[in-house]
Amino acid sequence: MKKVFLIVGIVFLVGLFAVAVVVGQRKKTDTNTGLTSSNSSTGSSSSSGKYAACKILTSKVATTLLGSDVKVVTVIEKGDSETKDLKITNCSFVASDNVTSVTMRVREAKTQLQASANATQFAAQKNVTGYGSLAYWDSTYGQFNIFAHNNWYVLTYGLYDPATRTQSQALTYADLIKSKV
Repeated sequence: MKKVFLIVGIVFLVGLFAVAVVVGQRKKTDTNTGLTSSNSSTGSSSSSGKYAACKILTSKVATTLLGSDVKVVTVIEKGDSETKDLKITNCSFVASDNVTSVTMRVREAKTQLQASANATQFAAQKNVTGYGSLAYWDSTYGQFNIFAHNNWYVLTYGLYDPATRTQSQALTYADLIKSKV
């Protein structure tokens, strides 16, 4: 008898999770740019904060970087997560060539402990001035990192292969969003 209740309970929880995923799926089109946006969040508000990645990396910024001749640009918010100390949001736009992209990950500190952890990542790096409190270029990952307001912003722009991305490209992107971080 207990096994039946356990099985029914597990089936109920799996069904509830499936409903949450389906309800969380939204699709919308920006009528100004023709961009399609998909949010795969499961009902959480991880993308709604002041520092949420897609609030900083907007479709306007993406089309500026990827070019006005881009016919299809997709925004993907995947990998968003939240703990008591940290909120992570992601935003990616991919050009119609499927090889050029612009992305942002925001590691938003919710506690002083996490703010310190975010800042630690910048301690041994060569600072690039003019972007947040601290900033550095990471050629291994082809990404530009900014520390501002206790948050860590990770920016990538260019081709899929990190070795092909340049600091110059990243700074062009950073100049477009630095007033928002």
